[in-house]
Amino acid sequence: MQSLLLEPKKRLTKTAEMVLEYDLGRYDMAIRQWALTDAGAARAVRKANRIRLDFIRNAFCELGVTGDDLDMRAMLFLCYHTWESSTFREISRKRRRELIAKRIELLTRR
Repeated sequence: MQSLLLEPKKRLTKTAEMVLEYDLGRYDMAIRQWALTDAGAARAVRKANRIRLDFIRNAFCELGVTGDDLDMRAMLFLCYHTWESSTFREISRKRRRELIAKRIELLTRR
């Protein structure tokens, strides 16, 4: 909960770093595939999406992002950071860590 006390840009950075550090997206694709054929899994995926997007949207909203830009940035952030490790296995963890700041800067520009 301490990350909620951070200013929005730092909160997004910390979130991306935690996803990388703890490999939090490692089962995401498998669970989403399972959700295509299992109603319970589908409900869990929808709930997780809602919670994740609300958290991310709130940070972008605090930065003054609104409307379609808000939704697009939140979805891009969620998709990229959730699927980065399984999609781009060839990129080292060190390099991924370096790129977090660049992505946050890009997504938070006004």
